[in-house]
Amino acid sequence: MDYAVFEILAAKPLLPNVKDVLAQLKQQGIKIAVASASPRNMLQGIVDSCGIAEYFDYLASAEELDYNKPHPAVYLHAAQQLDVSVAECFAVENSVLGMISGKAASMKTVVIPAQAEWDDSRWALADFKLANIAELPALL
Repeated sequence: MDYAVFEILAAKPLLPNVKDVLAQLKQQGIKIAVASASPRNMLQGIVDSCGIAEYFDYLASAEELDYNKPHPAVYLHAAQQLDVSVAECFAVENSVLGMISGKAASMKTVVIPAQAEWDDSRWALADFKLANIAELPALL
């Protein structure tokens, strides 16, 4: 595995409840993709090392597209690969640029900000703001 993946996971470990939430969504028949600004090999390394690769139907990397976030291209590409209308998609984000990207793709946006960023007024652009990813299945 790439050393950079270990550095990323050490700096930003997988959020609590992620595996349980992904399993619930899959059980409900919801298609799930990653729409990331990161390179594909890094995405693959992270989902593999965290043991969550099985939950994703597609990994979309903006590195392979003409534009990166906050442009909506990576979200639009992910929806196309899932064969799902953007009107039916939720963009789940923890960054302002990602939220803007999801909004620009005309998707409903769900933000799960870090506690230190909770009061940032820019989150008001999101359709939903959650304190914990465990709240996501009830929303969908």
